[in-house]
Amino acid sequence: MSEDPAKITNGADGASPDWQHPLALRFRDLDYLGHVTASEYLAMFEEGRAAWLSKRFDTPYPTYVVARQEIDFEREIRLPDGPLTLNIELVRLGTKSLQVSETIESRDGRIHARSRAALVMWNPEARTSRELTDSERASLERASA
Repeated sequence: MSEDPAKITNGADGASPDWQHPLALRFRDLDYLGHVTASEYLAMFEEGRAAWLSKRFDTPYPTYVVARQEIDFEREIRLPDGPLTLNIELVRLGTKSLQVSETIESRDGRIHARSRAALVMWNPEARTSRELTDSERASLERASA
């Protein structure tokens, strides 16, 4: 089995994120201007978020929805900027939701985009929000301790 290239770190000291996830750039991620298209940023943030929660919750398919997401595009991402790293930090933990702060960095460490997202835990059978389980809460609290 190959080693997971993403890594969980402790973000409590403010110097390192709770999670780092590698992102490969593909030619299809680019638009006609030669940089990553705006919609692809959403996909990149989602890819990292899903990987983070899958690892934290020990499940291949974490059940959550994005209730809100803000993105600040700080500089364009071009093919030579890859590979990229997505960083995630847990900002707030609620009863049914959590807020995260995310960045996308190029291989030289420059930040290209910042995001804040509100994630709501989801019950797919009832089609409604649900509370975090004790296990999920404990895992997220360990991440930010």
